[in-house]
Amino acid sequence: MTGYAVDLSRIQNVRTSLQDQADAAAIAIAKRGKSASLAEPVEFARNTILAELGPDTLDPSLELRANWDGTTDVEVFVNGKVEGTLMRIVPGISPQTDIGIYSRARVEYANTEFKPPKYSFVDPEADHYNRIYFYCYYPDDIDTSDPSLPGYDYNKGRDQLTPVSDNAEPPTAYPVAVPDCGEDGNLSFKREQMDGKYKKNPPPPASDFSGTAYGPGDDFIHKADGAFDRRGDRFNPETIRCRTEQQCKPKSQGGVIPEGKNRFPVREDGACPVGEFRYFGWEDGNDDDFNDITIIMECPTRTAGDKISRIYLVK
Repeated sequence: MTGYAVDLSRIQNVRTSLQDQADAAAIAIAKRGKSASLAEPVEFARNTILAELGPDTLDPSLELRANWDGTTDVEVFVNGKVEGTLMRIVPGISPQTDIGIYSRARVEYANTEFKPPKYSFVDPEADHYNRIYFYCYYPDDIDTSDPSLPGYDYNKGRDQLTPVSDNAEPPTAYPVAVPDCGEDGNLSFKREQMDGKYKKNPPPPASDFSGTAYGPGDDFIHKADGAFDRRGDRFNPETIRCRTEQQCKPKSQGGVIPEGKNRFPVREDGACPVGEFRYFGWEDGNDDDFNDITIIMECPTRTAGDKISRIYLVK
């Protein structure tokens, strides 16, 4: 009985390991999309399993296969034989135990849509002339060479530079239209900063990223739940999620936006539910109050579309 219990524990450990690898393979295949080959992730998972468990635990004849079930689901099947230990010496009992594992991952598709800002403000008392832009960021198309070397092209993977607001005297009234970045693009921000003398006579808005201050901008990878990953400045902008538009005010006015100088910026980059809001605040100078340039955006809505919104395991 002791040998039987030891082998049962061994089988359960193998089952857990196989399930983990099958789940990982299903997620990996779903991320690659239906047009991608199944062979690479399947072979990677099989080799990983055999390397981790070894021939003393799992027979090398392990079978792992995968397929798409319709357009949204990935199925992964694993079949193998677990080598026994103490039970090998028991007459009439097979030294190997058959084991089968199944995993299913599902892909949900949606498009993320942004409305024009509810509010935008550039502090007229800021030392510099500042102008904020929207633009579309396409991470798969950017110049992957060294940005410090001559010839680096900031315009690759970034387009539709659209001015939003500035601190000219008086402020420029820009016709704000949020760029349509399509299913592969991500709405991002660009801050242009110049000498304060340009407040009285600002130059025309930039049409591309050539020569604009601070490089490419605040590259964001937007997710379907409203969250985003930063690819640009890790400190600008400050981001704060507001449950209501009224909350997107300084704390002294009854809101949730922190106040004070010489502080570290809040970065609430996580999910932004439909109907809520997000505050963006940039720092212009050296006092670190992160309220020199501010924008309040309604959280994006999501509609049925072609962009992956989430991938999850179906249990």
